[in-house]
Amino acid sequence: MTQRLLQTLFRLSIVVFLAGGAVTVVGQALGLVLGDAAWVEGVAADAGPATCIAASISGMLSFALSYRTQDAERQDDANGSEASRPAASATTH
Repeated sequence: MTQRLLQTLFRLSIVVFLAGGAVTVVGQALGLVLGDAAWVEGVAADAGPATCIAASISGMLSFALSYRTQDAERQDDANGSEASRPAASATTH
């Protein structure tokens, strides 16, 4: 359950920061086209902090998810589960 919650929050934070980044870039591009420096600065000031916060949250959730995955793999190995191990592949030289 914790894994599912972390994944849902991670996906949500990814969507928020990608949308915020798109709004920032499109808004600043529009300000450049219009030749309005105040618009460019305003978009960065309004959308920038929320986008950076969402990106930071996304990074921390990614880090937490990687530890949860590693912990689950270690538990599977300790229990002798073969399902979590990748299949051996023959390599030719």
